[in-house]
Amino acid sequence: MVSMKTGAASQTCNLYFNTVYIAGVPTTGALNSFALYNNANSNTRNIRNNIFDNARSNGGTASGKHYAISLAGTTTLTINYNDYYAAGINGVLGALAGDQVTLANWQTATSQDGNSSNTDPAFVNAGGTTALDYRPGTSLTAVTGTG
Repeated sequence: MVSMKTGAASQTCNLYFNTVYIAGVPTTGALNSFALYNNANSNTRNIRNNIFDNARSNGGTASGKHYAISLAGTTTLTINYNDYYAAGINGVLGALAGDQVTLANWQTATSQDGNSSNTDPAFVNAGGTTALDYRPGTSLTAVTGTG
């Protein structure tokens, strides 16, 4: 999980060109998981050109939800050109003022993310141990000028 901490209100947090993949099968409990979790919106946040893939699936008596992204709010937020994927059992695209289960719901909740996608990145070898294992097997749209 990537966690964007609050930091000082004057800080700018740039999150560009990351791939986050979470897998596993919890068999008990009600704990949630997140590929990206942001707990506050008091600083400037730029989140672009990332892949957030939460592939966890509940098993047994587990009842937690598994989110691609969770945001505390949209104040001072710039977000676009990301891929959000959470297709496992109890997978939810995003959390922002409640569960946002579709990309259209997410885009409405953020009033942004018009060029983002909800596409299986089809990693070359998800669960592998090298960076090349997480090369997308599908084409995803990105923007230049963020790095």
